[in-house]
Amino acid sequence: MTQGRATAQHRHPGSERGPRRGTLVRVGIGLIVLLVSAGCAPAPKQAANVVPAVRVALPEPKLDIEARRREFFEKVVLPNLQELERRNDEAAVRCIDRIRAAFRRYRRGVPQFVDDVMSWRTRFGVLCRLPRELILKDNCVQKYIQPKFERYVFSQRKLRKDLDDALRGYREDVRANLSISMLP
Repeated sequence: MTQGRATAQHRHPGSERGPRRGTLVRVGIGLIVLLVSAGCAPAPKQAANVVPAVRVALPEPKLDIEARRREFFEKVVLPNLQELERRNDEAAVRCIDRIRAAFRRYRRGVPQFVDDVMSWRTRFGVLCRLPRELILKDNCVQKYIQPKFERYVFSQRKLRKDLDDALRGYREDVRANLSISMLP
């Protein structure tokens, strides 16, 4: 009872309903907070049947995209690749033909080279150099025959030039084929 009196003593005059009034204040503040938070809440979502003003293209199903890719590859890419391969094969054949033509020219000099090496003069030159080569191993017979071979058949420089020319022609043909295949 002393507690009831202490509480009654702390009450303001004319506020006999103090505890009830505090509860009402708390409930009121809670309602205000709810109303304010409801006003800040995001707008409700549109109904499913509402059509947006901007139309967005829906992605096509994956099967259709794969089929279109396959069709494009088969109709555009594959024929171009086959044509490029055919042209490059022709360029390779031309390169090989250039090399074969060079070796045909070299073969024409072989009979002359053989005649020169089999001559009495060259045989005597080899016999004179042979003891020195056997003793000193300085390749003097090879040094004697090599210029004759280069004069009649081919030299290392001539062979390299002919091969470089054939390969250069091949590379130019392949570049030209590639630039043609890149055209729209």
